[in-house]
Amino acid sequence: NAPDVLWGRGNHSDFPVPVYAWGPGADQVTGGIDNTDIYRIIKGALAVFN
Repeated sequence: NAPDVLWGRGNHSDFPVPVYAWGPGADQVTGGIDNTDIYRIIKGALAVFN
């Protein structure tokens, strides 16, 4: 039996979502940022380990 849970809305929303960070690049996660910037920040933080 599958649980009766709905995880999505069937469409996109523009609701702000809190994002918290610590470690390399965490200083770039401040205030309101575009969700597409999260990829760039994580990619830059991972480059620290290469």
